[in-house]
Amino acid sequence: MDILIFRHAESTANATGLLAGRTPGIELSDKGKEQATGLGSVFSGYGFNAVISSPISRCLETAKSALPNHDQILIDDNFIELDFGDWTGMSLKELAAKDEWKLVQKSPSKFRFPNGESFIDLHQRVARGLTQIVNTFEPSNKIALFTHADVIKMIVTWLLDSPIDKFQRVTIDPASITIVAHGELGLCIKSVNLDAKSDRIKQVFNNGD
Repeated sequence: MDILIFRHAESTANATGLLAGRTPGIELSDKGKEQATGLGSVFSGYGFNAVISSPISRCLETAKSALPNHDQILIDDNFIELDFGDWTGMSLKELAAKDEWKLVQKSPSKFRFPNGESFIDLHQRVARGLTQIVNTFEPSNKIALFTHADVIKMIVTWLLDSPIDKFQRVTIDPASITIVAHGELGLCIKSVNLDAKSDRIKQVFNNGD
């Protein structure tokens, strides 16, 4: 099984430096729409056995542009954006001035967003979500998953059995693809933060590598 994990394309909140979180109605920016269209030019010819997405609109918008031939998108709340609680909608510049921001960056395992989630909560639900995918679909299947940067960073952290406090060392760009495979050794990481035109993408579909 190959799971191609897409970060949504650039949103208007990304472009303006806001922590969007679960705020409804955050759309893709003009640049993000171009990125999503670019994904579509690459992936429209590839077949997936299932398309799964966070319920947040910027992920759904990216999924529909990237895979226009897939009518059904399965919503999975395990891959929703972090609940940033009272920090939702604040500017990153303003948040960076808070003392708590140091915990988010250096010791996220010790932090819970005010009236929101903790990074431990996120760690638990990405593990649950990936396990459910493996238990639901066939070993030969190819799955597309559309989600958020912090979710993907935590997926990588979990699969590497790395401490949550190393979470911020992972970089996930808008409209990038991270490839996870399931085989005899269980879940493993093939590639992280790929451009859609990477040869690694072609290998997954052409050679089953």
